[in-house]
Amino acid sequence: MRLPPKLSKRELQVLPFLVQGYTRREIADELQVSDETVKIFARNLSRKFGGSTVREVMRDLVDYHKFFLKGAYKFYVPHVDFFVEVSENLQECSTKAKFAIVPITDEVNDFIECYAIRSDLFAIEINKRLIRGQQDIENKILFKYEFERPIKPFEQQEIEVISQQKLTYPNGKKTSYSNAAFEPTGSMDFRVKFAKRQPPSKVVCYRRHGSQIYQNEFDYNIIGETTYQLKIQNPIHLSCYTLEWEI
Repeated sequence: MRLPPKLSKRELQVLPFLVQGYTRREIADELQVSDETVKIFARNLSRKFGGSTVREVMRDLVDYHKFFLKGAYKFYVPHVDFFVEVSENLQECSTKAKFAIVPITDEVNDFIECYAIRSDLFAIEINKRLIRGQQDIENKILFKYEFERPIKPFEQQEIEVISQQKLTYPNGKKTSYSNAAFEPTGSMDFRVKFAKRQPPSKVVCYRRHGSQIYQNEFDYNIIGETTYQLKIQNPIHLSCYTLEWEI
């Protein structure tokens, strides 16, 4: 999903009706305006989303409605860069994630959260601030980063997350490293670097969405001798992209 345009209050009112298939007359009745007014705002929406008609940009309108109006997501993420360094003994790794968040519809003045499903995440730093985790009722470890000031709509806020994590090999042989596509994201660069000059011989990658595993959707590049890279355009929201290796 690409970065959506900034919309006026009236355009935000018209958009949901267009997505739901209302006619111009029906929208005019709902908003108590003229047909011509609805026509103008529909044309403005089409142009802002890069088309000349509503039909041309309907997919983008549906995504906007799904994520930012109906779904109530706060941010758009243009790009995420994940860089994972695995220790020589393959038992620990450090992760640096760099990304920017862009509020879309409202000013944001609260926080973002990171979490670990298991307690193997033992240190996390967000924008050079050490964050202590708290365990919730689902046994997740939550790390909450509170913003120092409000972020206005379409103001870009840079975020850097650095974490230290133990790697587990449940079956004694195989492990994996995953990251999720969180708020709607434009693209993702996911790199895993092994400290050993000869990394694990067998490396595979796949996408997981809920309990479903999707293989053969993409492949990795090898940079130098020890770095594996996944470049994902339009990552699927809340899917986990996984690099798995054997020892």
